[in-house]
Amino acid sequence: MQHGTFRATIFPAKVILLAYLLTTDLSAFEDIDSDMKRAAGNQIAACEAKGIYVPKTEILRCGSELPIFRWVCRNGSVEKEPLGESTGNTQCSNPTHINSGPSGCYPGGFDIFKSPVNASFCIALCRRKSAAKADISEVAMICHNPDGGGTCFFNTVGNVNMDHLPPVGQGRPWGYVGPNACMKCHDNDPLIFTPFSAPIFEALKAHNISVPFGQYYGVQANGDSSGSHPRTAFSLDESLSCTECHRLGGPYTCGTLAQLSTGHATHGSKAAAPEGCGKASAAFRWMPPADKPLSPVEERALQKDISRVKECCEDIDEYSYTPKSNTKCQWKEIPFDSADRPLASVPPRRNNRRRHGIRREVTPHQPHGP
Repeated sequence: MQHGTFRATIFPAKVILLAYLLTTDLSAFEDIDSDMKRAAGNQIAACEAKGIYVPKTEILRCGSELPIFRWVCRNGSVEKEPLGESTGNTQCSNPTHINSGPSGCYPGGFDIFKSPVNASFCIALCRRKSAAKADISEVAMICHNPDGGGTCFFNTVGNVNMDHLPPVGQGRPWGYVGPNACMKCHDNDPLIFTPFSAPIFEALKAHNISVPFGQYYGVQANGDSSGSHPRTAFSLDESLSCTECHRLGGPYTCGTLAQLSTGHATHGSKAAAPEGCGKASAAFRWMPPADKPLSPVEERALQKDISRVKECCEDIDEYSYTPKSNTKCQWKEIPFDSADRPLASVPPRRNNRRRHGIRREVTPHQPHGP
């Protein structure tokens, strides 16, 4: 009797579902895609109004490989051990995404696109979640114009088939547009340096692209294509060992990244420091430079500064990414210029560094150690 009752309740449910699918106006689902395309179109137009090149027709392949490795201790020294694509390692020293957990330890890839008319460029980063090269879990694109600092972010949603990935903003799986979510991590510059992204910075240098301490803000359309609502960023303005070479924003670079880069924390898929190597284990951290060992006095000073950075980071509002009104630290807005710069009217530039007064030949994020 109970079994028959169960079947009697399931059958009408199937009939109701079929009737729903036959009578429901499925154009509502098409409207969602249409709204996404419209939002993406507005965002792209807003980016182009600021002179930011967006590769709307180029095919993304993410062909330049970003290998995964792990630091190991051998004979009292730290060595780099490459991790193969099918080893199934759940921890590595340079995960594709610090917050991605075990899935971060698979190789990824990237592409760089340069504007033919000005200094703007885009980086497309592919992240994988398994050993299969076609198993792309995310494609993130950052487009930046050093003139003025305008930056645009695009992201896919769900799994990505690279053989059928449409141009940016031309429908699924492209979904997220705008800077609000992305600038929570990209809070100090368009690009974040980690050991995983080191090859990207090397490739940028080969393309004569350098963006250290430049102007920076996020372009957001806010329902139209004017881009007249810049998302600004703030940096810590205190004399500390970290701020001598780096621009620390909030809430990410002053928090998670500052702790990880100095070897004070592990997170997600990031492996623990190798044991048994003594001071050589410091090579696991990428800041301060591992090829310049710290004296005990310098180490104590670093610990003090890291504590201060962490204290200041707690004064950044987690929603607006701006300093709280009662902050105990010194913060300043990162400079930017949101004037319109239509791509067609911007002549090519020969020297980025001279325009911004940047004298250094390498970016401040460039790795000094392993």
